[in-house]
Amino acid sequence: ARNAGVDLTIDWYCYPAGCTTLLLTLHTDDYVGGPDAVAERLRDASYRKRVASRMEDYILRPEEPGSSLYFADTRTGSHIGRTIPDIAHENGLSVGEMAVRLLESELPDLALIYRRGISSEAFENEVRRTVTHPAWSLTSDGFYHGQRPHPRGYGAFARFLRVVVRELNVLDLGEAVHRMTGAVAQRLRLKDRGYIRAGQAADLVALNPDTVSDRSTWEAPRMAPDGIEFVMVNGILAVKGGLPTGCLAGRVLYR
Repeated sequence: ARNAGVDLTIDWYCYPAGCTTLLLTLHTDDYVGGPDAVAERLRDASYRKRVASRMEDYILRPEEPGSSLYFADTRTGSHIGRTIPDIAHENGLSVGEMAVRLLESELPDLALIYRRGISSEAFENEVRRTVTHPAWSLTSDGFYHGQRPHPRGYGAFARFLRVVVRELNVLDLGEAVHRMTGAVAQRLRLKDRGYIRAGQAADLVALNPDTVSDRSTWEAPRMAPDGIEFVMVNGILAVKGGLPTGCLAGRVLYR
C-alpha cells in the first residue's frame, strides 16, 4: 500500500494483548446511538437473538491456545478478571445470552482485555518485525480507568525501552526515542512538539537508559515505571525525583 502511495502507518505497543469494550463485539450498525440506544433495541426479541449470536461467535472465535478475554472494568465493579464463558456457566446461560445481559447491566463501562496465547519466541519475532518497520511508531492507546486496566497505560514506553533497546537490542536509544516522540508529532502534524529545539514546547523526560523499566503487570497494572527521574510538561515539572508533583500542565492540542 505504501509503495502505491497510500499514507499508511502503524501504531503499536509491545504487549501480547489488546483492550476493547464489549460494545465493539457488535456490528458497527448495532452500536449506533451509544449505550442508551443499544439498551433500547435489546428489548426487541429478534434483535436480541441476533446480537447474542454475533457476540457468542466473537467471544468463542478460534484463537491461539492459552488466550483469554476478561473484564478490566464494569459499571458495578463486578466480574473483574473473569471471562464471559465462566460467568455464563455459573449462571446456566449461553455465552451469547450472558453477554447480552452483561451489556444491559454494566453499560457503559465494559472494558475487556484480550490476552493472546502467543509464545515468547513468536512474540519476540513479532516485536522485531514491527518496530523495525519504517511506518511504525509507539503509542500507549490504553484505558486508564477501572480496577484492572491494561498495563500499557502505565508501562508502554518504559517497557519499550527495556525490551526493544536494552534486552533485544533491536533499535538504538536515539531511534527508539524518536519513534515515541518526533515520529508521533510528525504523524499527528504537531509542529511544536516532539523535539528538543528552539520554539518547541518544553516537554522533557529525564531517564536512566540503563534502569528504565516498566513495573505494571496484568495483576497490578497501576505500577509506575522505574528509572524516570524528571518529567516536564509545558515547562512545568510533573515528576520530580521519580515522584509526581501534582502539577497538571497538559492541555488539549489542536492541529
